This record gives sequence, structure tokens and C-alpha cells, in this order.
Amino acid sequence: MHNLGREELYCVHCDFSTSFRYNLEGHLRSVHADRDPLFGCSECGVMFNKVETLRWHEEKDHKKIKREPVDEEEEEDEWIDVEE
Repeated sequence: MHNLGREELYCVHCDFSTSFRYNLEGHLRSVHADRDPLFGCSECGVMFNKVETLRWHEEKDHKKIKREPVDEEEEEDEWIDVEE
């Protein structure tokens, strides 16, 4: 992400980068906190502390989107691959 000449800030643990310090701090808290991560990516095994971060990762890195259930009896957390 590049933003109007701002210096790019990089995570020391992964390839995340941002132009805003608060984004980097939030990333470090939510992805690399000192607690055990609870949510794992079924594609690559990367672990996350928040399900929202896992979903963002799956959308961004694995081109998956969450499919909404068709009826009330269907599983809610089903993901489908996006055709490129």
C-alpha cells in the first residue's frame, strides 16, 4: 500500500506493510499477539487470533469469498474459490 509519499512500514514477522503506524500496531496486536492463535487457515495453516483476520487472509491470499447460506439449516461458514 502506497500513500502520497508516506514512508512504508513493514511487519518484522510477515510480509504485511502499511503507510500508517496505527495499521501496523493493529496488525501486530491482532496477528502476532503473545496469545495462542485460535483460527487456522485451511489452505496454508497460518494461524490468527481473530476470525475476521482469518477471513481477510482467505479473501486476500487465497481468493476465497464467504458464501451466504441458502436456508437456515445450511452451514454458515462455507467458502468458495473465486474464479480468476
